Amino acid sequence: MTQDLRASFQLVDWAILALYFVFLLVVGFWKRKESAADYFIAGRALGLPVFVATLVATWYGGILGQGEFVYDNGIVAWTTNGLPYYVFAAVFAVFLARKVRLGAAHLYTIPDKLAAAYDKKTALLGAVFAFLYAAPATYVLMAGTLLHILFGWPLLWAMPAAIVFSVIYVFRGGYLSDVRINVLQFGLMFAGFGTVAWLCWAKLGGLALLEKPGRLPAHHLSLLGDYDLGYACVWFLSPW
Repeated sequence: MTQDLRASFQLVDWAILALYFVFLLVVGFWKRKESAADYFIAGRALGLPVFVATLVATWYGGILGQGEFVYDNGIVAWTTNGLPYYVFAAVFAVFLARKVRLGAAHLYTIPDKLAAAYDKKTALLGAVFAFLYAAPATYVLMAGTLLHILFGWPLLWAMPAAIVFSVIYVFRGGYLSDVRINVLQFGLMFAGFGTVAWLCWAKLGGLALLEKPGRLPAHHLSLLGDYDLGYACVWFLSPW
């Protein structure tokens, strides 16, 4: 698989890939302000479009096997993997965001809030749990898999390489560097989605093609697919 993919790459493909990596490094070493607020939370100055773009890019970056799940099961992938996130994000935005903002506007992290409300031991325990919850294992695996496919590196070497590369630009540029990268990735993702959708429409036809008998398994266009309501509800209880 690796060799076939590498052989299909032309010079222009490798050039685009190289430009992308160069952009990551340039953004990472961009001159930054020295205040803690600028480094950790980008000075709380992200506008709504940038905030949405960075959330979308981050969320999609942690999804493993979604292409396969959609291919095998259809739009139930949205019901189970998309809808719960949006529901709880809306609940948080309407009922909790203002309270969190007013109660912790001067703090940066959950452990900071625990230290202010309780003590340093509680904050340390909270930091451990926050780290375990936020540990980017899925992101590391995905980035390592991409490097493995592109360059043929063993996966156990590709994953540490992905970590080192990411840490370089984030450590140097702080959260704002990550935001800039996410905005670029957001643009690339949706440009890719749009291109694929246009090519499929132009080459294969529109939605009517999918509705032809035998073209797709019947469950692919069902919100629950081959699963029952209980299966979908389990996803709503996942730690979003």
